[in-house]
Amino acid sequence: MNDSPEISLKQQFAILNRGKYIAGAIALTSVILSLAYFITAPRVFQAQGLVCVPESNRLLAVSSETNGATFVMVNVGGKSKPTAISLINVSETKALLNSLQLSLKKGENIGQFSQKSRENMKSIWLEEIKGSDNYFRLTIQTKGSAEIAREALLGFIMLLRENDHIKSKLNNELEGLNKSLKETEASIQRTDSLSKQIAALLKSNRYPPFNPAELEVNSNELKIKSNNILVNLKSTKNYEIVNEPVALPSPVSPKLIPVLSLGAVLGLMLGILTVFVRAFIRRIN
Repeated sequence: MNDSPEISLKQQFAILNRGKYIAGAIALTSVILSLAYFITAPRVFQAQGLVCVPESNRLLAVSSETNGATFVMVNVGGKSKPTAISLINVSETKALLNSLQLSLKKGENIGQFSQKSRENMKSIWLEEIKGSDNYFRLTIQTKGSAEIAREALLGFIMLLRENDHIKSKLNNELEGLNKSLKETEASIQRTDSLSKQIAALLKSNRYPPFNPAELEVNSNELKIKSNNILVNLKSTKNYEIVNEPVALPSPVSPKLIPVLSLGAVLGLMLGILTVFVRAFIRRIN
């Protein structure tokens, strides 16, 4: 038995040289196994879409009643638009997304999410858009094909749209706008009636107890407000895809080069470790 277990650098290179075929064989085996994994592993495809949260442009309805309304502009898809009031923000959407994903993993029946999408879905996540509270990027990965990934993305957005909490928020918003519209239209009818009365007084050379110009200004403001509310009713919306979802035609995983590279590195490390362990055992015996 050798009393000195220490090995010099020269001896280490000599050990590696003697065991190079063993290390090479282990590394080659690892590469072959990695290639087998690449061939047999299911292909994962990815789809991505830019989504707008449920929002209302009620901000427009008050612009005629304020002196210089200020709008914050956000650039989406190369176009700038004024931000609207988010009925559900991105953080709430993320929580809802996690809840739906958990329900799908448990096998619960939630909405019209196809069985094909359910079986092939791998993962889904939400990415916030910097500088915007109204938009987020939704990414989903599935097995099978790019078309399955695209269908799963659209299906998940439909799940968000059909959520009871989201529907309730939208209904409350629409009810509020409709109520405001009725009140505004009633005010317009009253001002129109007063205008007719004023016209009749002026014909008989009598003057009303107030300035008719003020009534006309008030009437015009009410009509502007009514038009804005009508626009808001049309623009109040649920979750909406801004652009057509993009499904990558090539799988995102597994990738041949990274898989083989990892297999080669791990195989080489294991081969070198095996050579040194083998030499150490021989040395102490």
